[in-house]
Amino acid sequence: MTATAQPPQPAALKMLLDNSKPVQMNPVLFRMNGVGFMFAGVGLRHPDIGKEYFVRMHWFTIFFVPVFPCGIYLLSLPVNQKGRPQSGSYYIHRAVKVKAVNSIWGFWKLLWLFVSGWVIVIAIIVGFFAIMETIAMNSGGR
Repeated sequence: MTATAQPPQPAALKMLLDNSKPVQMNPVLFRMNGVGFMFAGVGLRHPDIGKEYFVRMHWFTIFFVPVFPCGIYLLSLPVNQKGRPQSGSYYIHRAVKVKAVNSIWGFWKLLWLFVSGWVIVIAIIVGFFAIMETIAMNSGGR
């Protein structure tokens, strides 16, 4: 009796599996008054990994603002009876090393994965200074 050979895995999937580990305990996803942990930023997808899977950064937040990255995870969204993905909850599959993200998506996507969590911080700071400038201009004219 001969064993059937496994079909070759796509390079991106093999790199991901070799540089990640199954999640034994889910990361904490809890916030109270905006302080806690959440997934934020972009979700990176790759056709070799599967269209339903994506990689996202796990963050520590203060006042809902991502402050410190805690890890990278392979996630998927649960699907409802109509086959549509449901946002707000995740299936957490694997903890992914930075090396895998860099090899699969490249340096610029890896950088965007890190920076995208802070885009909200930059937007809040720019908005704050724009409001302060508007207030200063309006009060100076009186």
